[in-house]
Amino acid sequence: MPTLNRSLGDENVWVRRNAAEALGNIGDVGAVSALTGALTDDDWRIRFNSAFALAKIGPAGEEAVSALGKLVRDENRYVRCGMT
Repeated sequence: MPTLNRSLGDENVWVRRNAAEALGNIGDVGAVSALTGALTDDDWRIRFNSAFALAKIGPAGEEAVSALGKLVRDENRYVRCGMT
């Protein structure tokens, strides 16, 4: 999973987006830190996919809960609606 974790920081938006989706599908708990970092991405689709991936992974600890809680005030309605 280290490659997917690193891909969350790729300059290409599609690489970041697909990495977030893949990590959620795999359900790798080791990706929590990388996914919570991706919740601040400029692209709303990456924030949405990262949040969805964290939800699929399941109980991810205080770090993830705190980061996800901030998305309730996200500027993008899709991200906000996906979090409520």
